Amino acid sequence: MPEIPPSHFNLVILGTGLQAALLAGRAALAGKTVLHLDQADHYGAAWSTLSWQQMQQLHALPEAGSLLNVSSGTAAHADLGRLSSYAFDLAPRVLYCAGPAIEALVTTGAHHYLEFKLISGNYFWNGRRLQSVPAGRSDVFQDRSLSLTSKRMLMRFLKNLQDAMEGRGPLKDAFDDRPFVTLLEQQGLDEQLRHVLLHAIALDPWSSKSAESAASSAGMMTAARGQRALAQHAASMGRFGPGSGAFLTPLYGGSEMSQAFCRVAAVHGALYVLRQPIAALLMDSGAAAENNSCRGVRLDTGQEITCSALAADPLYLHDFRVREASASSAAVSRAICVLDRPLQVGGQQALMTFPPGSFPGSCQHAIHALQLSPACALTPPNRYLLQLSAPASNVHSAASDFLPLLDALLEVPAEK
Repeated sequence: MPEIPPSHFNLVILGTGLQAALLAGRAALAGKTVLHLDQADHYGAAWSTLSWQQMQQLHALPEAGSLLNVSSGTAAHADLGRLSSYAFDLAPRVLYCAGPAIEALVTTGAHHYLEFKLISGNYFWNGRRLQSVPAGRSDVFQDRSLSLTSKRMLMRFLKNLQDAMEGRGPLKDAFDDRPFVTLLEQQGLDEQLRHVLLHAIALDPWSSKSAESAASSAGMMTAARGQRALAQHAASMGRFGPGSGAFLTPLYGGSEMSQAFCRVAAVHGALYVLRQPIAALLMDSGAAAENNSCRGVRLDTGQEITCSALAADPLYLHDFRVREASASSAAVSRAICVLDRPLQVGGQQALMTFPPGSFPGSCQHAIHALQLSPACALTPPNRYLLQLSAPASNVHSAASDFLPLLDALLEVPAEK
């Protein structure tokens, strides 16, 4: 491979994950010289969207370093259709219509390179079935599953929430560092309403079922974060038309977002090199070494490139045993299911939330399920993706977190 000119950049970035791609776009727009490297032959890193063939070879891809205990299986006599039409997200996400991700896409111009589908349905498991998440005052009062007392408690809480955001009312100082679930209990909201607000609207998967167990729940949502999440959901509702929901999903998979920011960076002068492994980080010696100060990289070709600043995907830091400032041992369980019909018929693109312990033996955290139709260009006709995620109860097997739910809701054809 020929040498990369020049030999010094303002910023060198390793890995093309979403955060790295956004940083590249912002830096290039600010007039910085940017070199963006990835050892893979595709964009996305841990946010990659992979073909069927790539998924079968996942253990050999660079992204495998962030994954544990990957397994797959196909039901007997399953007709999957054209395999080349599938694309699978390693980290499926939905976006708030008025969230910071959309703002970043618009302010950088990356939205010109993307298309989205609205999530047409938002549902939660009430213990017996999936039902729609109340999206506004009229939905609350039309919901027959809520008692009149529950409706009044919820509307009072939402009014106090709005007042608190304006610096007044009885809850103006209540949205602090206490667990959000604790505040919800203190306001008299019953378990179902807590699940709706905490897990289906604020999209928090970590918090426990009640204030009693919240103290031992790592990563729990604070009341301050909960306030921001509810406000973001309210601002997102109806942003793209009357009756439209609060969430979007990108067509062709989540890695399209990484690629969009990378295109912005490239248009403004950033240099991209894929299939480029790194042989070493060039660390400063002496006192600067105590702060992991890095002055550049050495490519596997032997070329040394210096930089004023370096940013890297955590996979690279792990490979070179660099101490991470915010290291976390939290693991996430994920599952991708191919269905021949939608689990929730009411919405072709649907977000479903299952509160902690919804099924005997299932995950003790909330499970979020994203259903995507062929309209999202990820499956062949008449096939649907159901993508599950939850904080891992058992890092050795995601199956133990999801099988109780899947066994209860899906019909798997038996062998003939």
